[in-house]
Amino acid sequence: MFIWEVVVNVQADINTAMVHSFEGKFELAKTDLNPRWMLMYIPVFLFGIWDSYRTCVDMNNVYLLAEREDAPFNSYTVGSAEINYLDKRNPIMSVLWSSRISTIVSS
Repeated sequence: MFIWEVVVNVQADINTAMVHSFEGKFELAKTDLNPRWMLMYIPVFLFGIWDSYRTCVDMNNVYLLAEREDAPFNSYTVGSAEINYLDKRNPIMSVLWSSRISTIVSS
């Protein structure tokens, strides 16, 4: 997913268009953008936000089940590609953070 986002970002010239728009060169930013690739970026962006929300809701359910059952569970794991810790989270915050992180990655 990350590689696909990078490919679409590069092909659409989103970063170059952002730089030109920050400099106030809006016409140049419009000419830099590749509309077909830019439209491919939108589903990737929306999927990232949706997946973040879905994962947060699932983690909240696991947390609540483990808490109700007073069952032992591993609340903190470190893997080769990620660090996970189990606690209750606000799903709206996951949407906000994922949309912010996607914006940072694309710039």
